[in-house]
Amino acid sequence: RYLLTDYFLFMMQQLQICHFTERDRKTRGGKRENISVGFAGLQCRHCAGNSFARKFFWSDADRLANSFSEIPSHVLMCRMTPPEVKRTLGMLKSRHPADLQKMPRGSQKKFIRRMWRRLHGIPELENADEEDEKPSTINRRKKRSRSSTGGSCSNKNQVKKASTLMVAEHLTST
Repeated sequence: RYLLTDYFLFMMQQLQICHFTERDRKTRGGKRENISVGFAGLQCRHCAGNSFARKFFWSDADRLANSFSEIPSHVLMCRMTPPEVKRTLGMLKSRHPADLQKMPRGSQKKFIRRMWRRLHGIPELENADEEDEKPSTINRRKKRSRSSTGGSCSNKNQVKKASTLMVAEHLTST
């Protein structure tokens, strides 16, 4: 909780854990051909279970952190989100920049990296705080690719099923 603004926490409470299925592969314009069945992700809890449910699967924590804005955009536009949730989210979003100023720099990214490890069943590291302070791997990849002679960086994830209970407790704990 000390890592999150009220907006971010409320936003996280609008999500639930999901796991990639073969049916998910056929949605969203075919951009999911490299995702393994069982890969953990997040989905809007309001439209979950519907054929049009919005699910989010990122290849790593840094990609999630850098494109997180897709999630609140969906929740605000989702036809299943109750109006009171949309109003609360809008109100908290207006306070978010001021609240961020009071937070330690990088705290939300630290939360996302910890959540990612739990979501994917990756044990907490003894040096988790140091790991969370590292620059984004995306930034490192960009620097590396500029200096390389055309080699590509591939990110192969080992997929482990996450404990739904553990992540849910983490998402809602204070």
